[in-house]
Amino acid sequence: MNEIILRRDSSNYLKLCLDEEFRKFGKLLVEVKVGGYFCRGLVWFTFGEIHFFLEQVSNMYDEMKGTAKLTDSESNLDIVFSFNKRGYVVVNGRYKESYDQNNELIFALEVAQPQLNDFILDLKVELAK
Repeated sequence: MNEIILRRDSSNYLKLCLDEEFRKFGKLLVEVKVGGYFCRGLVWFTFGEIHFFLEQVSNMYDEMKGTAKLTDSESNLDIVFSFNKRGYVVVNGRYKESYDQNNELIFALEVAQPQLNDFILDLKVELAK
Protein backbone atom coordinates (compact mmCIF):
# COMPACT_ATOMS: atom_id res chain seq x y z
CA MET A 1 0.00 0.00 0.00
CA ASN A 2 1.38 3.38 -0.97
CA GLU A 3 0.64 6.26 1.38
CA ILE A 4 0.48 9.86 0.28
CA ILE A 5 0.57 12.07 3.35
CA LEU A 6 -0.04 15.77 3.81
CA ARG A 7 1.50 16.24 7.21
CA ARG A 8 1.53 19.24 9.49
CA ASP A 9 3.31 17.29 12.22
CA SER A 10 3.24 13.78 13.65
CA SER A 11 -0.26 14.17 15.08
CA ASN A 12 -1.96 16.23 12.33
CA TYR A 13 -2.22 14.84 8.82
CA LEU A 14 -4.32 13.76 5.85
CA LYS A 15 -3.37 10.40 4.37
CA LEU A 16 -4.49 8.77 1.12
CA CYS A 17 -3.63 5.08 0.76
CA LEU A 18 -3.52 3.85 -2.83
CA ASP A 19 -3.01 0.22 -3.74
CA GLU A 20 -4.07 -2.28 -6.39
CA GLU A 21 -7.70 -2.01 -5.24
CA PHE A 22 -7.62 1.66 -6.20
CA ARG A 23 -6.16 0.90 -9.61
CA LYS A 24 -8.73 -1.84 -10.29
CA PHE A 25 -11.87 -0.60 -8.55
CA GLY A 26 -11.31 2.99 -7.34
CA LYS A 27 -11.27 2.00 -3.66
CA LEU A 28 -9.11 4.33 -1.60
CA LEU A 29 -8.44 4.38 2.13
CA VAL A 30 -8.41 7.86 3.66
CA GLU A 31 -7.14 8.75 7.11
CA VAL A 32 -7.54 12.10 8.88
CA LYS A 33 -5.86 12.97 12.18
CA VAL A 34 -6.38 16.49 13.52
CA GLY A 35 -5.81 17.25 17.19
CA GLY A 36 -7.59 14.61 19.24
CA TYR A 37 -9.81 13.54 16.33
CA PHE A 38 -9.13 10.64 14.02
CA CYS A 39 -11.05 8.84 11.31
CA ARG A 40 -10.26 6.19 8.74
CA GLY A 41 -12.55 4.96 6.04
CA LEU A 42 -13.03 3.88 2.46
CA VAL A 43 -13.98 6.22 -0.34
CA TRP A 44 -14.42 5.60 -4.06
CA PHE A 45 -12.78 7.60 -6.84
CA THR A 46 -12.30 7.17 -10.53
CA PHE A 47 -8.76 7.57 -11.79
CA GLY A 48 -9.98 10.65 -13.69
CA GLU A 49 -11.30 12.30 -10.52
CA ILE A 50 -7.96 11.89 -8.75
CA HIS A 51 -6.07 13.08 -11.82
CA PHE A 52 -8.31 16.16 -12.13
CA PHE A 53 -7.69 16.96 -8.47
CA LEU A 54 -3.94 16.60 -9.05
CA GLU A 55 -4.14 19.12 -11.91
CA GLN A 56 -6.14 21.55 -9.75
CA VAL A 57 -3.84 21.35 -6.74
CA SER A 58 -0.71 21.57 -8.92
CA ASN A 59 -2.02 24.70 -10.65
CA MET A 60 -3.03 26.19 -7.31
CA TYR A 61 0.47 25.58 -5.94
CA ASP A 62 2.24 26.91 -9.06
CA GLU A 63 0.17 30.10 -9.12
CA MET A 64 -0.03 30.42 -5.31
CA LYS A 65 -3.73 31.22 -5.54
CA GLY A 66 -7.07 29.55 -6.11
CA THR A 67 -8.55 26.38 -4.69
CA ALA A 68 -8.53 22.66 -5.37
CA LYS A 69 -11.36 20.35 -4.38
CA LEU A 70 -11.26 16.61 -3.75
CA THR A 71 -14.67 14.95 -3.62
CA ASP A 72 -15.28 11.23 -3.96
CA SER A 73 -17.92 9.66 -6.20
CA GLU A 74 -20.40 9.13 -3.35
CA SER A 75 -19.73 12.49 -1.61
CA ASN A 76 -18.50 10.89 1.59
CA LEU A 77 -15.33 12.99 1.44
CA ASP A 78 -15.15 16.68 0.56
CA ILE A 79 -11.85 18.51 0.92
CA VAL A 80 -10.96 22.03 -0.24
CA PHE A 81 -7.35 23.20 -0.46
CA SER A 82 -6.60 26.94 -0.50
CA PHE A 83 -4.05 29.51 0.67
CA ASN A 84 -4.54 31.91 3.55
CA LYS A 85 -3.17 35.47 3.75
CA ARG A 86 0.05 34.28 5.37
CA GLY A 87 0.79 31.85 2.53
CA TYR A 88 -0.07 28.68 4.43
CA VAL A 89 -2.13 25.95 2.82
CA VAL A 90 -5.51 25.53 4.48
CA VAL A 91 -7.26 22.18 4.11
CA ASN A 92 -10.93 22.24 5.09
CA GLY A 93 -12.81 18.98 4.85
CA ARG A 94 -15.63 16.72 5.82
CA TYR A 95 -15.71 12.94 6.03
CA LYS A 96 -18.94 11.02 6.54
CA GLU A 97 -18.74 7.26 6.51
CA SER A 98 -22.35 6.67 5.54
CA TYR A 99 -25.31 8.88 4.72
CA ASP A 100 -27.69 6.81 6.82
CA GLN A 101 -25.74 7.84 9.93
CA ASN A 102 -25.36 11.30 11.43
CA ASN A 103 -21.68 10.94 12.35
CA GLU A 104 -19.22 13.04 10.41
CA LEU A 105 -15.84 14.64 10.97
CA ILE A 106 -15.46 18.25 9.91
CA PHE A 107 -11.81 19.22 10.00
CA ALA A 108 -9.31 21.95 9.20
CA LEU A 109 -5.59 21.51 8.76
CA GLU A 110 -3.02 24.21 8.07
CA VAL A 111 0.31 23.23 6.52
CA ALA A 112 3.32 25.02 5.04
CA GLN A 113 3.91 25.15 1.28
CA PRO A 114 6.77 22.58 1.23
CA GLN A 115 4.43 19.95 2.72
CA LEU A 116 1.91 20.58 -0.07
CA ASN A 117 4.67 20.31 -2.66
CA ASP A 118 5.75 16.93 -1.23
CA PHE A 119 2.12 15.76 -1.27
CA ILE A 120 1.74 16.79 -4.94
CA LEU A 121 5.01 15.11 -5.98
CA ASP A 122 4.09 11.88 -4.18
CA LEU A 123 0.66 11.85 -5.82
CA LYS A 124 2.19 12.45 -9.26
CA VAL A 125 4.59 9.53 -8.78
CA GLU A 126 1.80 7.25 -7.60
CA LEU A 127 -0.53 8.08 -10.48
CA ALA A 128 2.27 7.58 -13.01
CA LYS A 129 2.67 3.91 -12.01
